Amino acid sequence: MSGQDLFDEAADRLEDADQWDRAQRAAFLAWAAQSPAHLIAARRVAQVMDDPAVAQALAHLPPFPANDQAEAQAPRRRWLPMVAALGALAIGLGVWHGARPPATVPLHLVTAQGQVTSSRLADGSLVQMDPASTLDVTLSPSARQLHLASGRALFDVAHAPERPFTVQGGAMAVTAIGTVFSVDTGNMGTSLRVEQGRVRVTVEGHSQPIFVKAGEGLTLDTGKALHALHFHADPASASDTAWLVADGEPLAQLIVRLQRRADVPLSLAPELADKPIHGRYSSADPLASLRLIALAHGWHVQAQGAGWRLER
Repeated sequence: MSGQDLFDEAADRLEDADQWDRAQRAAFLAWAAQSPAHLIAARRVAQVMDDPAVAQALAHLPPFPANDQAEAQAPRRRWLPMVAALGALAIGLGVWHGARPPATVPLHLVTAQGQVTSSRLADGSLVQMDPASTLDVTLSPSARQLHLASGRALFDVAHAPERPFTVQGGAMAVTAIGTVFSVDTGNMGTSLRVEQGRVRVTVEGHSQPIFVKAGEGLTLDTGKALHALHFHADPASASDTAWLVADGEPLAQLIVRLQRRADVPLSLAPELADKPIHGRYSSADPLASLRLIALAHGWHVQAQGAGWRLER
């Protein structure tokens, strides 16, 4: 098995470490003890995850193999990126046969009003962008850095534990190894929904990272307050561009998503902004979706200038 495959397997095994029972913990320890290569891969992936649950899972592992002691004891600031480290170990362990991924030219991705795009990045990750969104992508041998300046994007991240995948949206940074999640940023703040796997979130002004798993999310409002979200995770529905799925999100946030697809202004009465909304709404006909929301709640859609306004 190649070094990359070992990284992927270690990441898969450690992804739900906080939910292990005794049998799962025992199975992981048995896998890690099979060879020095397994042990090294587990520890390298743990360094990237920086997750207390993962650190606890590794607490009972034996120390690094003898031929890796020098590197293991080196100060953290001197550690090379994971790919380079395994490359240096290849002579002694014979577990790395690939090359370091090449650096790529930064990408600037933009979608117009009403336009939805899907892009396959050089690392194999898939990025699906909503209308009126702007995303900058920089891939390097040691990291994958993305900046969502506006709009919303869904990320299906290719496993590459030695190259953390981080999306910065407003004051929130979301880091994953291989998972499916979306980030939405706009004038209401930044929101995160995890459809598959697990991510680490850092927020400006908060000293500790937050770990978010599938079916959970976070909203960081303009006042820098954090709110937890809980929903039914469904990666397939999340990537279906024909529908917008709302699972308890504030109405104002759903209106923003509809507006990106509409060719006329959409608005709502301020007192409706925080109302939680559930259901599936057509992306192709935002006005019909607005009227469906009104019908379901006993509200009304009124003409306002060149657009439409949702009112009680």
